Amino acid sequence: AARRLLEQAGCRLGSGGIYACGNTRLSLRLATTAGVWYREVLVRIIRTQLARIGVEVMPEYAPPPAFFGTILPTGDFDMALFAWTSGGPPDFVRCKGPMNFTGYCNRGVSDEVRQSDVVLGAKQRAVLLNHVDTQLARDVPVIPLFQLDVPVVLRPTIRGFVLNGTAEGFTWNAEDWSLAR
Repeated sequence: AARRLLEQAGCRLGSGGIYACGNTRLSLRLATTAGVWYREVLVRIIRTQLARIGVEVMPEYAPPPAFFGTILPTGDFDMALFAWTSGGPPDFVRCKGPMNFTGYCNRGVSDEVRQSDVVLGAKQRAVLLNHVDTQLARDVPVIPLFQLDVPVVLRPTIRGFVLNGTAEGFTWNAEDWSLAR
């Protein structure tokens, strides 16, 4: 189906089994941080899968300071592989948000994200963020691949622990922990 869509768009299979659209080889630069084993595995999987449909993937590994300080903020990539962690609203989808590396801008989404940061009621906040999720599903500014697992081991006597998958970390509600007697 992917090859058919490429051909319908006027792309033609070229050398090495890679499509060319017009005079441009369908080659994408995939930037990620160097030295992270699971990202290297993911890059190999992505390259293999896209090669099957005639898309070349050229990995670019950079040290974290260069990747996060230069490559992402300047948009010097076709695809980027990294993880977002945030304790607040999703700034990666807010117009000109500090982590919005795609340049995506939908004023309605931005307004609802801003509102979600100041609304006190959990139900009101959920309504706003569910609207944001619905719009993001329509617009597809990013494609999340997975959520990293955070392994935590507790003794059965610990009460009140709630795992939080954000940058707040696992101690975010430590004031509610107690020991069972």
